Amino acid sequence: MKRVEACMVGRRGFPPVAPAPRVVPNRPGRGSACRRPGPTLLAVRWIRGRRRRAAALLTAASLAASAVVACSSTGGGSDGADGRPDELTVYAGRGPQLLIPGAVGDAAGLQMVSALFTGLVRYDPLTARPVNAVAASIASEDQKTWTIELKPGWRFHNGEPVTARSFADAWNATAYGPNGWAGNKFFAGFAGYRELNPGSEDPEPENAERDEKPDRRTLSGVEVVDETTLRVTLRAPFSQFPLILGYPAFFPLPSAAIEDPGRYGRAPVGNGPYRLVGTHEAGRALTVTRFDGYPGSKPPVRTVTFTAHASADAAYRSLLAGRVDLMPLPPELVADARRRLGGGRVVDRPGSTLQYLGLPLYDKRFRDPRLRRALSMAIDREGIAGGLLAGTYAPARSLVAPVTMGARPDPCGATCTYDPAGARRLLEEAGGWDGTLYLWFNPGSGHEAWIRAVADQLRRNLGITDIQVKEPDFDLYKRLLAAREVDGLWRQAWLMDYPSAQDYLQPLYASDGAYNYSGYADDEVDRLIAAGNAAGSLEESLTHYRQAEDALLDDLPVIPLWFERLQFASSARVSSVGVDAFGVIQLDQVVPAPAN
Repeated sequence: MKRVEACMVGRRGFPPVAPAPRVVPNRPGRGSACRRPGPTLLAVRWIRGRRRRAAALLTAASLAASAVVACSSTGGGSDGADGRPDELTVYAGRGPQLLIPGAVGDAAGLQMVSALFTGLVRYDPLTARPVNAVAASIASEDQKTWTIELKPGWRFHNGEPVTARSFADAWNATAYGPNGWAGNKFFAGFAGYRELNPGSEDPEPENAERDEKPDRRTLSGVEVVDETTLRVTLRAPFSQFPLILGYPAFFPLPSAAIEDPGRYGRAPVGNGPYRLVGTHEAGRALTVTRFDGYPGSKPPVRTVTFTAHASADAAYRSLLAGRVDLMPLPPELVADARRRLGGGRVVDRPGSTLQYLGLPLYDKRFRDPRLRRALSMAIDREGIAGGLLAGTYAPARSLVAPVTMGARPDPCGATCTYDPAGARRLLEEAGGWDGTLYLWFNPGSGHEAWIRAVADQLRRNLGITDIQVKEPDFDLYKRLLAAREVDGLWRQAWLMDYPSAQDYLQPLYASDGAYNYSGYADDEVDRLIAAGNAAGSLEESLTHYRQAEDALLDDLPVIPLWFERLQFASSARVSSVGVDAFGVIQLDQVVPAPAN
């Protein structure tokens, strides 16, 4: 028997989930709890379709685990003393109206601020663990109150020192609701966030959106102890706090940014490896040049120009003509780029976007985990990823992306392995399937071919002959999921905000998870996630998160399909490229090619 409860689940950016039965696996030591959802620490985003990477792939933590990939080694531009190019051109896109770290959320903006600013941490290119940059130390005894010490010697490009106040002012401005900055929700876990965002906890979206001016402008959870010390108080213990601090919303700002954000956003002064040349205007090229006073590693290329081509196709034509040196490739251009440029000039690395099929556990037909495992084992992930998806995705064998800290290669095991015979046996054990099986997805977003391939495989391998595809528009799709009115499998995707298993597990599968559309609830999973959040170290938290993932893979509230891979093209003027897990080019890791 499985226990059913009704809960109200709220979610950021969507209508609240309507009261609906919540199915709870009835296993020894497990149960359920109905709770009002508290806000997750960070904002989380839907991924709409297979994004054109040139415009939207860079929409997450700007400094996650990076990789340096070799390219082949003629084009124009200035050369340095050793004959290597001293200027490169990178396709970024239109860019935001205001180039302020806490305000940007678009691809081009995140790429640009990553060149102009440096945050408290960066991330190890192999392990994704945070490595201190401006921070000297980040410590806590209870995972709720954190003390951040800054390194001396950091300055903004105008000579102003980077102090604890530089961070506090930037964070307060970003968290202040009336500013409307994109990074606002990244501070939802800070003490005092609600006071800066009246209505943010209201379950009715029309109330949450009301224009109610806060009584204060600063976070009570951010305290400047002295010039080099910050004290941060969170609303709840969160062991992953050091991992979030590489996101641009946490970058520092000089005093001019606080005094006049509008003016500053058109001529930003940062503390990063590059400084701005001239001013910024959305839709126009932007040039940055190496900042010789930078305390970190000096980038090999002196000057970088970010182009504002109208599309990735236009940028690609410019790259083929030698006018662009680096660009992200949308999936439809990958095959042509490999053919024209050769494999050495197309960078391929793992990404963080997980595509999966959601399961309506509020529908009694899907409550048997053997049925859910049968559906998973009937899907040929390798065949679809390597065929229809042309290698732009890799089969998923976990719920957590391989680019996260402590990720495991195959915790899913047999459940994510193609086994038609085993799948049919499990389906028979579960009592078979009666009636129509629906597959839902939003059309016009590049998913049609693989959705229909999955439907064909389920027909062939499980003998379910009546499988139909439903294609509501995206807005209706979101509303139906929120109301739990989807009556079959549905396509969904997830992109991490920071390289932690918690960012995959809690929002999607916790009883109060902001994006728990399946209606899944399990006391043990909730306990393990909470234990990971309260763990005394990042290493200790991994034990709890892994146990939670194992329990989830046993229950299988969703069917993981594949993780996106990122492709970039380079000109012959580039020798190697540093790219993070979300597609942000790390300019201090771009090495120009030697002269022929």
